[in-house]
Amino acid sequence: MNHSPDIHARLTPAMRLLVERMAQAPYPPMHTLTAQQAKAAYAKSIGVLDVPKPELARVEEVRIPARDGHALPARLVAPSTDTGLPVLLYTHGGGFTIGSIESHDTFCRVLSATSGAAVLSLDYRLAPEWRFPTAVHDAWDALHWLAGEGGRALGLDTTRIAVGGDSAGGTLAAVSAVHARDAGLKLALQLLIYPGTTDHQDTDSHALFAHGPVLDKALIDWFFHHYIDSVDRSDWRFAPLKSADVDSVAPPGWAWPNATRWWTRAWPTPTSCAPPACRSIWRSTAAWCTASSPWAAPLPRRGSCTRMRRRRCGRPLDCQHHDPGCGSGLARDRALP
Repeated sequence: MNHSPDIHARLTPAMRLLVERMAQAPYPPMHTLTAQQAKAAYAKSIGVLDVPKPELARVEEVRIPARDGHALPARLVAPSTDTGLPVLLYTHGGGFTIGSIESHDTFCRVLSATSGAAVLSLDYRLAPEWRFPTAVHDAWDALHWLAGEGGRALGLDTTRIAVGGDSAGGTLAAVSAVHARDAGLKLALQLLIYPGTTDHQDTDSHALFAHGPVLDKALIDWFFHHYIDSVDRSDWRFAPLKSADVDSVAPPGWAWPNATRWWTRAWPTPTSCAPPACRSIWRSTAAWCTASSPWAAPLPRRGSCTRMRRRRCGRPLDCQHHDPGCGSGLARDRALP
């Protein structure tokens, strides 16, 4: 990997060792593989870095009808068999091209075990076989189903639904939140884990991390080449910050890796200051923490963030420092700890 020494120095010792070992592994870069080869290689890596998989009281395979009649595989996990649990619809990352229910199974189980909520992980259709906007349609169809007959049939609380995802899955979650707003479906929150929200790789962060570590410009280009035509990249369903109106979308819960400092453009929070209701703390792999009552605590009013300090996950959280959208309609490229 050809990332700069300055970036390498920002990594934690554990993550620095991991990145060095990845660079020494005798495997070709993913962007040099075909899509099918990349899918297979990624599938083989499942579990290598996972924390122990929690045993949960409820694990159920589900099929969700898409608008074209396709049955979308999904997996529901929950810490108990009780009815009336809140539920998170989770869409995995992988550049819209790789990844699956299996690749994110441990992570979704940890989310469920630690939050007390059910998690429904969706196997949306992937590129290049299914290009944009199929994944967008699949995510919204799943959410619409979950909020209606599907959620009721599963015994879930359809008044407490959240959407979430990492990377490309975070994009799908953010887009679904806009669709939900437009359809009059009230969501509890968005759990956005380093989501993609803009149409082109022209931000400072893309220049800084162009050569990695791990995710570099060549791989991002490879993902997008398989997923979307250049002419469609300004479509807000690919770049949700291009949406003409993001007022009144579900409040965001932010999650960031702490292996290094990451920059992003914040998803706007024009009507509320929304510190992370759920926050992912990434160490050598991943761990999860959440508010004590899933999605029940009211969010502070906009403008209160500079005066507010709350304790969540056993550690103080300062809204002023940790929420890039706090107190402003749109935050731009800010360094986050």
